Amino acid sequence: MSADEAALLVKKGMLIGTSGFTLAGNPKAVTPAIAKRAENGEELALTVITGASVGDEVDGVLTRSGALARRYPYQTNDSLRNAANQGKVAFVDMHLSQVPFWIRYGYFGKMDLGIIEAVAIDEKGNIIPSSSLGCSNTIVEHADKIIVEINNSQSPELEGIHDVYSPK
Repeated sequence: MSADEAALLVKKGMLIGTSGFTLAGNPKAVTPAIAKRAENGEELALTVITGASVGDEVDGVLTRSGALARRYPYQTNDSLRNAANQGKVAFVDMHLSQVPFWIRYGYFGKMDLGIIEAVAIDEKGNIIPSSSLGCSNTIVEHADKIIVEINNSQSPELEGIHDVYSPK
């Protein structure tokens, strides 16, 4: 489906997890499509959790559009920083290593949706992450629904580069 169609899966008040870590591997098409809905007047009030800081395609567009209500755990985006300092977005800066644990134990609440960037999905349904993983594995394990955004500009040879371990 298109990014605009995928963005329609997002409902007001959802808890959303995205892939990405230090400006790599985050969604680049679906989150701007979500932001367009907010720019058109729809109130979304989303909570977004990532593995670390992510690019403007997540933090910037969601903040500037007014779609973002809460953000965890870390950010480096001017728009988000200013909105948090002005009290427009609730932001909690927490240690990155705590995020998967908090997701697993439900401390953030029920994870409604994951938006994960990948280079492919194999014939067994395995998601082949792009250049960054963050806490994507935990998001995929705990979200009710997953949107996998395929990034064709990154090499499928990234398969196997990530060493993924999910403690039980």
